[in-house]
Amino acid sequence: MPPPKRIHSRCQTELARVLANFVTANKLGEFYVEFGYRLNSNTLRAPDVSFVRNARMQPTEGYYAGSPDLAIEVVSPDDSALDLREKVKQYLDAGTQQVWVIYPKVKQVEVHGPGNMVRIFGLDDTLETPDLLPGFQLSVAAILQ
Repeated sequence: MPPPKRIHSRCQTELARVLANFVTANKLGEFYVEFGYRLNSNTLRAPDVSFVRNARMQPTEGYYAGSPDLAIEVVSPDDSALDLREKVKQYLDAGTQQVWVIYPKVKQVEVHGPGNMVRIFGLDDTLETPDLLPGFQLSVAAILQ
């Protein structure tokens, strides 16, 4: 795949910065940028940003065997809807608790969870995930404006 363009990279960097600072300050686990997860024997995925809780950390230098707790995908203009749906399904089927799909062009965030739960957030909304990141809040506008 070609490297990300400016808006994609800016979103990815801001998400990683804010989330990494929160996770590090609260000693909740580790955040990664484009790190590889072997979801099953045939599927390797590298979300734009991801988080793994302390209880699920693995001592490995290679790819993580399993799914992240939180996977974040920033949508590029070249991404197809079918590919995005497939990624979300693969993450959730492998045990990911939440998948955030960031749409910079339309300034929305989809939050996917188990059982086909989907919530859509706009610029006036705040992202929270109390089960994974207790106390964390992030304005959608902060990453999409």
